[in-house]
Amino acid sequence: MDQKTMELVVSALQAQKIKLESAIAELKATLNGRTASKAVAAATPIITVRSAKAGERKAKRTMTAAGRKALSEAARRRWAKAKKAGTSTL
Repeated sequence: MDQKTMELVVSALQAQKIKLESAIAELKATLNGRTASKAVAAATPIITVRSAKAGERKAKRTMTAAGRKALSEAARRRWAKAKKAGTSTL
């Protein structure tokens, strides 16, 4: 296998690992009586780092879908709290 193919395989395996960890966290949360979404958020990394090849810029940081969802939910809660309090700005 060449270097690029191996990198793609490693990337795909890491994505599968994250999905499996998320599923395990949901099952454990169900067993423990916690809500599944909190367990998944705790088990899922919010930011991942892509590997940089030799001679390229530093690795680009990207946010996972779970991370984006967590941030958007937090923003909604902040705005709902501000709206309930009657303030127009945070």
